[in-house]
Amino acid sequence: MSMVSQLYKYYQEHPESDNKTVGRDLDWEDWQVKQQKCKLKTRGFITVNDDGTVAIARPMALEDVEPVTRKYKLEIYRGLIAEMRERLESENTTNKEAIEICREIRIMMKEIF
Repeated sequence: MSMVSQLYKYYQEHPESDNKTVGRDLDWEDWQVKQQKCKLKTRGFITVNDDGTVAIARPMALEDVEPVTRKYKLEIYRGLIAEMRERLESENTTNKEAIEICREIRIMMKEIF
C-alpha cells in the first residue's frame, strides 16, 4: 500500500488527527506526513477544514494511487536490471563494460524512484 493510500485510509478513520498524531501513529517523519497530505489535497481527495480536521472529498480508487502504466514500466525496469546484473556477474565482462552496466542500472533506478 502506498503512503498516499495509507494516509487516506488513516484520515477516513481519524479525520480529527493533526500532523504530529498522524506521524506518531504511522511512524512517519513530519515532512512525510506533510508531503502525502499535500498530494491528497492537490489531487482532490481531502479538504482541510478551518479547525484542522480533514474531510474526505472523494473516494480513492486503486488506479488513482498507482496507475497501471507505472506498474508496467516498473516491471520492465526490474527485468532489465536483473538481466544487467547477470551480465555484470559474468566472468567475460570487462571492467569497462561493468562500469557501463552500473551506469545503466543507476539511470534505471533513478527512473523507478
